[in-house]
Amino acid sequence: MSGELDERGRTVADNIAARTSEIDQTLDRHASNINAALDRESGQLGELLAGRADEIKGTVSQAIEDLDTTLALRAEQIGASLVARVNDLSIALASRLAELDGALNGRGQQLQIALAERSAICASFSRREDNASSSSCRRAAARSSRK
Repeated sequence: MSGELDERGRTVADNIAARTSEIDQTLDRHASNINAALDRESGQLGELLAGRADEIKGTVSQAIEDLDTTLALRAEQIGASLVARVNDLSIALASRLAELDGALNGRGQQLQIALAERSAICASFSRREDNASSSSCRRAAARSSRK
């Protein structure tokens, strides 16, 4: 009997070994299939991500160009506006300076005329050479300055 048990134990052990080998082969096939599927999926995902990255780069590049164009146009508008404003201010200042110059020249001529009149009055009184004439000169000069 012990020989029969040994024989039977070997048969069971052989069956278990065969079954284990079949299970290992099946698991290996499944693992290979899973790895192949993962490789395919990762490749597709990589391509998708690369495509999206290119789209994003294109969008960002276009946005930068649009912003540069917009800023350049706005800077040009601001520059033109500043030039116009500076020109307006220059014209206004030049006009005001011309008015002031005219007013100063007019006032200078009035002062020269008044001084000439005083000088003439004082000269005529100084020929008389008396104290009364010098006070009369001062009064006449005061009257001519009020005009």
